[in-house]
This record gives sequence, structure tokens and C-alpha cells, in this order.
Amino acid sequence: MTISFNTIPSNTLVPLFYAEMDNQAANTAQDSGASLLIGHANNGAEIVANSLVLMP
Repeated sequence: MTISFNTIPSNTLVPLFYAEMDNQAANTAQDSGASLLIGHANNGAEIVANSLVLMP
């Protein structure tokens, strides 16, 4: 059975598994929800230790 690909050349004769993804119809929505980021401040950072800092 012959399968045609868009980006993989048809003259490639190497016995491997080839896969191709077409994300043309993939979800393009953007999530605008809030995110929680937790991390450590570097030495000399201008933030108060052990406090919540809102980042714009």
C-alpha cells in the first residue's frame, strides 16, 4: 500500500518509520487564564522575601 506524504520525499528508500503531522486544522485558541508561577529569587533581587509578588 502506497502512502503519499507532503514533506517526506517519495524516493526515500530507508526501512524506518516515517510520520508526518499536519497541524493546519489544529486548535489556534489562546488561553487567557491566570497562571501561578513559583520560584526562587536570586541574591540581590529587589523583592521582599516570603511574600506574594504580582507580575504584570
